[in-house]
Parts: sequence; structure tokens; C-alpha cells
Amino acid sequence: MNLSKITFPSAEDFLSKYGNKPILVCLGLITALVLAFLLSPALLIPSFTLSVGDISQVDIKAPADFSVEDEFSTRKRQNEALTQVLPIFDFEQNAEQAINKIEDLFHTKTNLSEEKISDAEKQWNNLKSKDVLPVSLETFLVLQNPLFDTPIKEAAKRSIRLVMVDEIVDNKELLSAEKNQGIIKRNIKDSRVTVVQDTSGIRDVDDVKQKIAQIAPQIFKADDKSQRAAVEIAQLAVAPNLFFNKSATEKSKADVMLSVKPVYFQIKKGEMIVREGERVREDQVLRLNALTMLAQLHKQHTFFIGAFLLISVLLLLMYQYLKIFRPKIVSNPTNIYLFLVILLITFSLTRFFIFISNALSSSTPDISVSAYSYAVPFALGGLLVAILADAQFGMIYSFLVGILAAIQMGNKFIFFFPAAIGSIAAVFGITHIKQRTALLKVGLKISAANVLIIVPVSLMQGKSLTPEFLHDCLGGIVGGVLVATLASALVPLLEMIFKVTTDIRLLELSDMNQPLLKRLALEAPGTYQHSIVVGTLAEAAAEAVGANPLLVRIAAYYHDIGKISKAEYYIENQIDQENKHLKLTPSMSNLIIVSHIKEGLELAREYKLPPLLIDIIQQHHGTSLIQYFYQKAKQQENAHLHIVKEDDYSYPGPKPQTKESGIIMLADVLEAASRSVQNPTPQKMEELAHRTIHDIYNTGQLDECDLTLKNLSEIMMAFARILTSIYHSRIEYPRPDKPEKQEPTCPSILEISKSSKRFKPTA
Repeated sequence: MNLSKITFPSAEDFLSKYGNKPILVCLGLITALVLAFLLSPALLIPSFTLSVGDISQVDIKAPADFSVEDEFSTRKRQNEALTQVLPIFDFEQNAEQAINKIEDLFHTKTNLSEEKISDAEKQWNNLKSKDVLPVSLETFLVLQNPLFDTPIKEAAKRSIRLVMVDEIVDNKELLSAEKNQGIIKRNIKDSRVTVVQDTSGIRDVDDVKQKIAQIAPQIFKADDKSQRAAVEIAQLAVAPNLFFNKSATEKSKADVMLSVKPVYFQIKKGEMIVREGERVREDQVLRLNALTMLAQLHKQHTFFIGAFLLISVLLLLMYQYLKIFRPKIVSNPTNIYLFLVILLITFSLTRFFIFISNALSSSTPDISVSAYSYAVPFALGGLLVAILADAQFGMIYSFLVGILAAIQMGNKFIFFFPAAIGSIAAVFGITHIKQRTALLKVGLKISAANVLIIVPVSLMQGKSLTPEFLHDCLGGIVGGVLVATLASALVPLLEMIFKVTTDIRLLELSDMNQPLLKRLALEAPGTYQHSIVVGTLAEAAAEAVGANPLLVRIAAYYHDIGKISKAEYYIENQIDQENKHLKLTPSMSNLIIVSHIKEGLELAREYKLPPLLIDIIQQHHGTSLIQYFYQKAKQQENAHLHIVKEDDYSYPGPKPQTKESGIIMLADVLEAASRSVQNPTPQKMEELAHRTIHDIYNTGQLDECDLTLKNLSEIMMAFARILTSIYHSRIEYPRPDKPEKQEPTCPSILEISKSSKRFKPTA
């Protein structure tokens, strides 16, 4: 086989063939692994939380044979073993060090004598300042006689050699506890270790000093003063040579503790551990703790594998659902990434709150664990999906949350209902936000849904108007408030990371104090008024066909922002002004009109408008023909020099891609056309709406959006209703009697409109 002929596909070929599927599969598996860990038994609420003195509510039997450590017997064995541990003392033969101290004393004394200080007391004072043995003045005066100098020194040194061959401790009380057991003596010099069972022969420093006083007269025949001087010098030089080693002794004790094997007693399968109504004893708590640990260790690995497989299947089913019923969501991988991140965030937070709940329940025994469990914000995921992705998908996601919540709470199916129904309530409550307080309101709706589901569940468990029942309801209310609080913090963060346009963001853009809307109102007031009316028409149409009313209304406000730069070239802004297009060629006028799309996109990006609004700005004219200037150009056409083409007088597109974009196109054209209707009546408005929609539909501008013929009919009726309410007939009020002297009045709006020069077509 020739390996050199084997070729591997490039990254571009791989992506072109498989797309983002391998990445999505890997991310899905990673998500399943992390979720399986978050749901694993090691992280679950302990099965048995009884303490000494508690009353058991159920019979607890051993499900299998297992062993329980008898801590009392184990501690007893360890204490017995510790009594056999001998303390360790380090022995260091330091007689020569003591002799060196004596030599230093006499050497320093000699040096002081050579300084020719006549006064002996002054010499003694100087001696005290030196680092030598602090002899008394009496002894120092004896040493002034050179005849006794050397004999006294040799006597002191000989005494030291005689007494310091034995073990000497600083204080004999250190040996009082070990006098019946002995000690371990470790020689520092050769590391030899011996056991000294009889410690009575070990002396302390005071004993050695007394012995020196006894033997001095025997080894040094001299007068009393000289003998006392030799004894004093030897006593000052003596030092302990046996030292207690605390660290080595503690280590020896620790080694012995580890060497003691625990004592176990056996529990047989079926053996009763605690009976219902019985007060729990200390030995029963040991059995229950061992049973909990056994259950967790036994389940952990198999549970993890099973949870991973189950979550993988659920994620695959969710993906297939989206692929079939919501293909637009799957077509954008960012939506899938967002969904997986929401899953991980939700169950990481719920795991954290479960941990907090366990800690609180242990410190507040009067409040049941279930009350804290109902406060866990499981509905957070459904709310985030509904806000950031899709409400319909949020409904399906709610059932996934319910399944995973039941697993995370210890395979307790009863928790499926509050988790799933709370999430569904969140989805219902957040659909088409119209106010900034919507998150607070949806939190209250989740709280209400939690209580509504807790009531029947509690009744099924035998709780009725008890403190535990009331605590559970309060926990459900807290859970709803927690969901709203967490969502208000997470939505802006996820919106920024994944560049998602939520209704909350749209509400912020609806504020007429937004800089771009203020510019539109000041620099192109006619366009501003036109946009407001288009927003009213589009919102009514969106509500009629199930589109997003808030999105179309806000998009209508911004759809013509490109007209700001050349506002005077658009008819709605030409009040009492000469029509500037009268002096321009059709091609130049066309170029100016078309440019408002490009300039609108530039302004939208400059002011960081959401992608959804940018798309509608680009699509709201589609590829439609600018009829007025096209016809004017055709009239001036010179076939020999230039042929006028429709493409040259059409918007660049693309055509509307969504229902919302299509509705904006229809409302924009209809609002402009409605201005030319004389004596508007409901019938005229309906005919105008029908004709406008029919013309746009026939030109194919709605071919790429989701609007059906039924939708177009519903949109027409909504448009007609709104236009009739805007342009309804008014009664003619009677004029007051003409006064004798009438002040000058301003011309009416009707007179201004008659005197102004306007051209019919609009952009």
C-alpha cells in the first residue's frame, strides 16, 4: 500500500461537506457530560439527614450487607496503642563543651590581668560583661592567686568529666510520666537508639550540681576557699545532655494511630436500622451515615453513565424537533450555542441553590427541606430561552427542564411538575414584552404557578394547612422572585455575548429620547411623523398575523433614518419649500432616494442598533421600482444614447426575509399612499389597503418572507381599521360671529398645504 497516495480533506472541504455539525455534536456531548456531573449522586441531597434525638418518620432497613465502623472501639484501640508509645529523647555528649567554657573563663581572666588594672573588683566587673561563666566576686578573688589558678581549673574540669558521663535532663519532671514505662534514647553522634526502661538513674542539673559539691573535696585537696571556687566553676559549666524531641515523639504517635485498624461491625440485608417513630440513637446515626455513603459510592459511576446517555438522547431529540419545526433556529449555530449555555448556566445555578438549601435546612430544622427545594429557580432556563431565542421552543425546553430537575433532586418525579409548569408560566408570561416591568411581572406569575402546583402536590403527600404546607408555598413564591432577579442580571450579559435582540432591548430603543430618534425628529420631522404612523400600522398588522408587534413598531421608527442626511429631498419634509427634485435629472433624484438605504445602514451600525433592525432597514424597500423617476426618465429617454432600465431605478434589496420585514414594507408604502386620499372613508381606506398590498404582492416583493395569502388578508383589514381611525371624518364646528375688529390670524394648515408645491410619488 502506497501511503504517499493517501490524501486528507482540507478544512475547507470538511466544512463544506459537513458544515457545523461536528462542532455541534462535540459541544452537545460536552454539555451532556457536564450536566451528568451536575446531576450525579455525589452531588445529590443526602438520603438520610437524621441526627441524634430526631424522630424517624419511616422504617429504614438495610438494602444489602454492609459494614459500619465502630468508632468507639476504634478510638479505644488507638488510645491503648498510644500508651505504648515511648517519648523520644536525644542524647548529646557535651562534656567537652563544658570544659571549653572553663578554659574560656581562665583565658579571659588572664587577659584582664594583663591590662594592668590594679583593682580586682574592676576586673571582675569587666569579666561580667564578657560571654564567660559568671563566677562570684569571692571566686574571682581566689583566682587572683597564681598558685591556685591552675589547680582550681584542673579540679573543675575533672569534676565535669566525672559527672557528665551520665544522662542529664534540664528538669526531672519531664520524666515523671514515663518513670514506669521508660524512654527511647537516640544518640545524636552515632544515631544509635536504645530503650531506657529505668529512668531513675537519669539526673537533672540540680542533682549533678549537688554531686559536684560532694566529690570536689575528694579530688582537690586545698583550703576551703579554693575548693568552693572549683565547685562553683564546675557547677556553672554543667549543662543537660538529654533533650526531649517533641516532633519525633508526635510523629511516632501518628504512625501508631495509622497502624491501628478500624473496628467494624456487620449489618445484614433486611436488618432494621431505625423504626418509624423511634428516637434516633448515636449508633443508629453511624449506621445511617454508612448507608448513605454506600448508596452514593454504589450509584455514582453507573448513574453518571446513565445520566450522560439520557441527556445525550434528550438533546438529540430537541435538535431534531428544531430541525423539523423551527428550522430557522437551527440554521443559525449561535442559537444552538446559546441554548447549550443556558442549560449549563441553569443547572449550575440550581446546583448552587440546592447546596444553599441543604445548608439552610440543617440550620433551621423547623423548615422542611421541600420548602427550600421549591425555592430553587428551575424556571430560569425556560424564561431565558423564551426571551433570547424563541417562545415556542421555550415550551418544549420546559419539559426538558422538568425531567432534569427531577433527576437533580434525587430522582424525585414530584419535582417535575413545579419545574416544568413554572417554566411554562415563564414562557407564557414573557411573550411579546410591552413594558420594562415585564420581568418582575413574570416572576410573580411563576410564583403563582409554583403555588398552584404545590397545593395539589402537597395534598397528595398528605399535607393540608400545616406549617410545612405553608413553608412549601412560601418557597414556591421565593423561587419565582429568584427567577426574575437572576434573569434581569443574565439577559443583558447573554444578549451582549451572543448579539441577540430581545424585546427588552427593543423597549430601550423605543424611548423617544434615544439620540438617533431625536436627530430624526429635529432634522427630518416629516419622516419622523411618517415613521410613527408606519409603526402604528405595522404593530396592528403584526398582532393580526402573530408576528412580533414590538419589533415591527421599533423597526418602523428607525427604518427611514437614512433620510436624515438629505431630509429636504423627501416630500414629507418639504413643507412650504420648493421641490428640490425639479432641478435634478431623474437619475440624480433616483440616486439620492436610493442612498437613504445605505446611509441608514451606516447610521444603524454607528449607533449600534441590533442586527434585526439593520436587516429591516436594508429590506424594507426590497428590490421595488421607483416608479415616478423611472417614468420621468422614460419620458426623457433618447434611445440612441441611452436605454433606461428598471434595474437602474430599483432598490438594491434584498427582498423582505421575515414576516416583520414584509409588514414594514406594506405599512411604509400604504402610509405614503394614504396621504393623497381625498375625503377618506372606511371604504376608501379598505380599497387603498387592498390595492397597495395587491400591487406589492404581484411584483414578487413578498416571495421570500413567511406571509401567506390569509396573512395578507388579515393585514389588509388591520391597515384599513387603523387608517380609518387616523383619517376619520370630523364634524364642522360653527364659526363664531365676526367681531368688529378682527386680529390677524395665521394661515390654516390646509392653506399651507394648498400653496406648497408637492410631487405625488414618494420614496
